[in-house]
Amino acid sequence: MAEKTLRSLSVTLSPIAKAKRVNPNASLDSAFAGMESSHEVALVFTKESGSLLGITSPSHAIFRHRKAGTTKVRACVIQPPRITRDTPVSDIAHMMLATGMYELPVLSEAGVLEEIVEAEGLIEAITKHKDLLKQASQALETEEAVLLSSEATAKEAYNLMRDKKASRVLLTDKSGNVEGVLTRRDLQSHILKPSSRQRFRSGPSRSGKARNFVFGTEKESGLSFPALVAASTNVRTAPAKSPAHELFLALAKGKEPSLVLVDAKGRPAGIVSVRSALRAIVSFKQTLSIPVIIRNQARLFQRDVDHIKDLLDSFAEKYAKRKNMVRLEAGIDKQKNAVGRPTAFLVTLQALCLPGGESVNAKNTNRDLLVAVRGALKKMEAQLAS
Repeated sequence: MAEKTLRSLSVTLSPIAKAKRVNPNASLDSAFAGMESSHEVALVFTKESGSLLGITSPSHAIFRHRKAGTTKVRACVIQPPRITRDTPVSDIAHMMLATGMYELPVLSEAGVLEEIVEAEGLIEAITKHKDLLKQASQALETEEAVLLSSEATAKEAYNLMRDKKASRVLLTDKSGNVEGVLTRRDLQSHILKPSSRQRFRSGPSRSGKARNFVFGTEKESGLSFPALVAASTNVRTAPAKSPAHELFLALAKGKEPSLVLVDAKGRPAGIVSVRSALRAIVSFKQTLSIPVIIRNQARLFQRDVDHIKDLLDSFAEKYAKRKNMVRLEAGIDKQKNAVGRPTAFLVTLQALCLPGGESVNAKNTNRDLLVAVRGALKKMEAQLAS
């Protein structure tokens, strides 16, 4: 059976004007202000030519890479995956999970940025096809409910989210009943809230200079309030024994991105979320290419980026089965001398491997771009082969 695409499923797409546009020189504080979800995408356009520089999101910049609110958007941009109306929906779901962005730009056949595909649109389109709904329901898996006392602080909740790689925690009372749901989005405004002392030194970066992360002593103290204050108390629940197709339909129809599954006593037994549904859609395709994400901080020409992506794609394909690699991310930047002149290319690689979510990292520098890339790949290969 042919792969289902955006076109063949008649997935509803949003106009490109709906996505937030930001300047690469803006701070994350201002760029992400007003966003309704940490998975929402921001399109980064150059001020000079108005061309698309890349995409970013709170999920990628703040929660995955822990950048400070004063960080320039330019430092957190990745190349968007190439999506058209003929791209299989299983590939798109995979790209959303890999980037942490549940909105992605869609190109026309001529390569022009035209529309936005949203996770909710994919899920809704699946429910309109009986056979696909059945297949997705069979693949829908319940996520573990991450629980925390409703008396805990927001800082404790945030640290637990990071430890568990979770998007939300359930706040429970002494009887184990859910009092609220706290998501990363609920904490986002507190994390990004500007302050005169927000930047702080936290060890050397790859270039030898001090880095600025989201949390120092001051920012952690900013999350000392009770977690329940920021949490939503309007919790959507469903019986833990609900049929999977009913849960999938509920995700498509509801405005909230998750459902808390409860047992007969009303205590949490698990969660199904937009992420659960995307994973189910990924299962439509048995053999998937590994998403390769490139941060083009060196502002390379597109032909150079495409050449590097070909190298990374081949590398990811080689190790996908051996190490169960699920994402390969590359950062390309320029090292500069004291007077600001570029002296070499700095290439950093990070591969995420399952089942434990381990990351393998490598970096290399060289005046020749391809030599720098191949050197970094060779270092990563040595680690993956061990």
